[in-house]
Amino acid sequence: MESYNISVKENGKLVIEGLKSDFLLIPATTIEKIGESLYKIVGPAANVHLREIGRGIGKALIEIVKHERTGEDYQADVDAIAHYLEKAGFGRIKVTKHDDHFDILIENPPSLRYKAEGVQKCAFEAGLIRGVMEELTSKRWRAEVDNSVNDHCCLIHLRQA
Repeated sequence: MESYNISVKENGKLVIEGLKSDFLLIPATTIEKIGESLYKIVGPAANVHLREIGRGIGKALIEIVKHERTGEDYQADVDAIAHYLEKAGFGRIKVTKHDDHFDILIENPPSLRYKAEGVQKCAFEAGLIRGVMEELTSKRWRAEVDNSVNDHCCLIHLRQA
């Protein structure tokens, strides 16, 4: 799979070809470090904060995800999110549409490659996906983590709230 055409401009900003926003390139371990720091400060409430950090980042990713869209329905939105996640190094993504929700399976996501003590599985990824969908659709969404899959995958049930 091909990733993004990234360059650094004369002004020091990292840009992706075809997009107006500038970006940061940070290590995948950042999610672990943020989770660990939050857990030390607020204990189990770190899970809510990590999910909300993911949600905020998801909302900020709107330009790049819109660029990936190939249609104007919820399926196109979810597929664009999956395409972005794969190209950005979040792991391999499989989307399954059901009558009332989407299942998004992420194999080898960053939060499971670098686990933080006390942090719930896939909280960051669920928040990120929710944030992107809310920004794309201007509607409220729920992204629920299903813990029934193995420790190398995130299964997220995405449904309109």
